[in-house]
Amino acid sequence: MLCYPIVEFQNKLYQVKRKIREPHSPILEAWKEVTGSDTVLRKDGYFWFVSEIEEAEIIEFTPWEDS
Repeated sequence: MLCYPIVEFQNKLYQVKRKIREPHSPILEAWKEVTGSDTVLRKDGYFWFVSEIEEAEIIEFTPWEDS
């Protein structure tokens, strides 16, 4: 299972799929397709390829117990 970082931007949550440095001049549409991203953000010299988390639901919550 892959664990992608989650970021907040303009009161929306996004799952970060990949970050690429701006100087590498990536072909943005191609990278969006390859990573399965729906949005590209630019911050701190990087292009952030992300997917919006539209709805989240807790399916089962089990608190950790110390053994």
